[in-house]
Amino acid sequence: MHMTRTATAVGMLVMLLGCSSSDAADPGAGGGTSAGGTSAAGPCDGRGDAFTKSMSKSDGKITVSIMNADPAPPARYNNTWVVEVRSDGTPVSDAVLSVAPDMPDHGHGAQAVKVTPQSDGLYELTPLNLFMPGYWEVPIQITLDDQSEAEVVFGFCIQG
Repeated sequence: MHMTRTATAVGMLVMLLGCSSSDAADPGAGGGTSAGGTSAAGPCDGRGDAFTKSMSKSDGKITVSIMNADPAPPARYNNTWVVEVRSDGTPVSDAVLSVAPDMPDHGHGAQAVKVTPQSDGLYELTPLNLFMPGYWEVPIQITLDDQSEAEVVFGFCIQG
């Protein structure tokens, strides 16, 4: 009877976590890849951007590039990014950025991220606290001085 309960519990874990039964039986197996990578299995279900230096996202007019990430690729707990904001190819130094990391699978986010403008369209984001393993989205909302708005979203699979 104990084996049946254990097998049922493992089966429920497999359904809830979306991992293979071998991953559920061996918590260290993990499925997925290292931080910033993608995988067809595991908690991120193949979602997430592959981290590269100076990676960019654009809404068509505004482009945000991660110029520096510490650690690189993004990892669990506190991260610091320096991003560059460009509009039509020109650095934007007077934008207002709002950054709210989110775990869409869990329905929660993380603490507020402080944005510190630097020079030539660069902004420091810290702490970017990705405190749990799993799929994280980091939406960056940009408001320009003419009050036009844009948003780009970086997504990463963070390992435990």
